[in-house]
Amino acid sequence: KGVFLPVDIPLERADDLVALLDVAFAAGAKHFRVLTITNPYKIKALDYFRDQAEKFPDRVAISSDAGRIGATNQILVGPDNVFHVINSDGQGMSNAIETHLAEIGLGNIKDKEIGVIGAGGAARGIAYELIKRTSIGRGRVALFNRTAGKAIELARELAEFFPKARVGAHALDDLVRVATDQDVLVSSITEGDPLFDYRVYGLLSSDT
Repeated sequence: KGVFLPVDIPLERADDLVALLDVAFAAGAKHFRVLTITNPYKIKALDYFRDQAEKFPDRVAISSDAGRIGATNQILVGPDNVFHVINSDGQGMSNAIETHLAEIGLGNIKDKEIGVIGAGGAARGIAYELIKRTSIGRGRVALFNRTAGKAIELARELAEFFPKARVGAHALDDLVRVATDQDVLVSSITEGDPLFDYRVYGLLSSDT
C-alpha cells in the first residue's frame, strides 16, 4: 500500500527542497511513485529537474507544457526509474471551469473573458492552459498581479506560444475597474482573498 507523506518546508529553509528532491531522486522508483509540489516551490522544483535532466538525460522527462510554463506540480516516477515532470494545474482548473459553464448553460471556455489573479507557479500553469484554450476561440485572458510588471512579463511570455491568443495584463488595483468585464475570475493567490479585499464580490453577477 502507498503512503502519502506531506513535508512542510518553511520559506526560510527553502534550500531544504533541493536536499529532499536529492533523496527522492537517489531512491527513485524503489521508494517513490509521485512527488506533489505546492506553492511556493513549483518553479524551484522545475529548475531542479532541469538541472538533473542535463546531468542524467535518461532519468528525467519534462513535458513540453511544464517546460513552457516554467513550473511543475507533479513528478511521476515510472517503473523504469524515469522522473516524468508535468504540470496539471491548468488542465484541472480549466476542466472544472468548462464543466461548470456547461452545467449552467453559459457556453464554451474558448469564447470567455477570463481573469487570472497572481503570477506565481500556480498562476503560470492556470494561465497557460486558459490562454491555450481561448486562443482557438474569441476569448481573452487578463492577468492581474500586485506587481504589474510581473503580470506583463508573464502575459508576454505565455502569449508567445499561442500567436492567436488575446492576452492582457493589469495591476491588481485595476481589478475593480474591469472585474465586470470578466466571465470568469480565477484567484491563484495562496494568502488572502483579493476578490474580498478589493470588494469585487458585490460587483459580480450571479453568473460570474
